[in-house]
Amino acid sequence: SKFFALLFLLIMPLGIKAICNTSISVISNIEIEKPLNLNPSGNYYNTNTGTYYQHLGDAFGEVSNGQTIKVLNNTVETTEVSLVDSKNDITLDLNGKKITLKDVSITNNGELLITNESNKEGILEGSEDIYAITNNGDLSIEGITIAGYNGIINEREHLLNINGSNTKINVSIEAVCNYGFFELNNGLINSFISNWSAGTFNLEGGKIKSVINYGELNITNGKIINPDNNAIDNFRAGNILIDGTSVEITGGIHNDGNLNIAYGTISGGITNDGNLRMSDGIITSDDVGIYNCYSNSSGSGLYGNAIITGGTISGKTAGIYVGSQSTVTLGINDGNLHEEIPLIQATGTANNYGIYNNGGTLNYYDGRIESSSGSGYALYGEISDKPTHFNIYCRIRDGIEYLVLSDLE
Repeated sequence: SKFFALLFLLIMPLGIKAICNTSISVISNIEIEKPLNLNPSGNYYNTNTGTYYQHLGDAFGEVSNGQTIKVLNNTVETTEVSLVDSKNDITLDLNGKKITLKDVSITNNGELLITNESNKEGILEGSEDIYAITNNGDLSIEGITIAGYNGIINEREHLLNINGSNTKINVSIEAVCNYGFFELNNGLINSFISNWSAGTFNLEGGKIKSVINYGELNITNGKIINPDNNAIDNFRAGNILIDGTSVEITGGIHNDGNLNIAYGTISGGITNDGNLRMSDGIITSDDVGIYNCYSNSSGSGLYGNAIITGGTISGKTAGIYVGSQSTVTLGINDGNLHEEIPLIQATGTANNYGIYNNGGTLNYYDGRIESSSGSGYALYGEISDKPTHFNIYCRIRDGIEYLVLSDLE
């Protein structure tokens, strides 16, 4: 018994030590596996100062020039958010999170970039009857999604730039209301853009649904696709320049103002009761390529005046329709004859016309006018003027009737 008592006294400290060591090891393992609290005290984080904020307005209130605010959680903002005009080169990184604006807006008076540095979609969602963003400064949008009802209002004399292939404005009402200077370089916009009389909108890339224009609209690249209605409505005060080999417009154009087409592809035709100039490009339609007409819908008559010096215009019913009191001029009356340019043609299978003149003025100085089948006609109606030293000849080749100007029989 003395032997066992002595043995117990010798091994008991070792057992206690072993038990304690095991306990420490287990506790240590538990502490290591515990998730790190990366957001101890806020939804927003200033990456330059290391400061956390619960609300975006507070973060914008303390941010300094050149700093970045990163979103850490999906949040709901119920208080107006404003960046003052003294704040420059500020970045808001959505970081793959969602900011829901409940009956409030983000107002930028400074210089702000809203971006998303995460591989996960970053979303800014607005409320009904209010724009998600009001811009009174310089605003850049890149790689984010704007959702909800109305996207951005860009006020007079201020700059809005939208870029990035991952940028989306997916709202149910108006994507952008522009009174200032707006550049779209890339992105997908699934609703309409309104460009008002004080506004300039440069479309340099991306894809949008439609544009309502009262101001200056310059299209050098990108797509406007609206299968349900007009892709562009250009009102009386509006000026449009379309000039780009990659420009695609589907859904047609209604022009009451000034429309200049230097190059581009337009599917769906043009209804013109304003001023249209076309020097190159392609216009196609399942009905009439250019419907040139007189309109008195506003109470002050609009007389369609189209001058076509180049390009190809085609429609299944007619290439061009010349309505009463409207004017279409093909080419330039300068004595230099271009027999094939512009080309006006019908593409339907029967009862179609290259040009259908219904009591308007048709001046024919250059180009070719043709039907598409033996049952079609190059021209219906009269030609008002032609070059003095050239005659108009009607010919048929491969069953297609066509008109050309020539000084030879």
